[in-house]
Amino acid sequence: MSSKNDYTPAEWELLQRSILEAGAAMIALQTGGMVRESLAVFRVLDEARDNNPVGSLIFDLTNEDSEPYQSQETPAEPDDQSAYADNVQAMLDMVAQAIVVLQEKATEEELNQYRQLVLDVVENAARASRTGGFLGIGGKPINEEEAALIAKIQAQLQLSE
Repeated sequence: MSSKNDYTPAEWELLQRSILEAGAAMIALQTGGMVRESLAVFRVLDEARDNNPVGSLIFDLTNEDSEPYQSQETPAEPDDQSAYADNVQAMLDMVAQAIVVLQEKATEEELNQYRQLVLDVVENAARASRTGGFLGIGGKPINEEEAALIAKIQAQLQLSE
């Protein structure tokens, strides 16, 4: 079992930030408000922290007292397609780098827990508000853009769709 002490400060920030950036990329795709989507992301993080023992990798990564959770920047809106595409690519690169770090230092179980956490964050953010339909009725829980982003993140996590 690995712990925070097994990672350099830069690696630790990468592990934490990649989770948040994946959620932020999904939130930026949403039309309308970002409140429900943001709450969905932090609900997943809270549940992960609450469901893992103190000192475990996932508990420590989702600890709300950590700096990345206190200094989250606002993601670029999809209206600025160039900036948004750059942000998405940077996030995908971060996720891929985080997987490499975890493959070197974490147990297989921790690696799989991290993968699932990132996937839960993006899927819950996507499902937080339905698109299409009328007054929330008949809409899709995940639209095509969201599904495409999830697929890209799954590829970086080295998960099959």
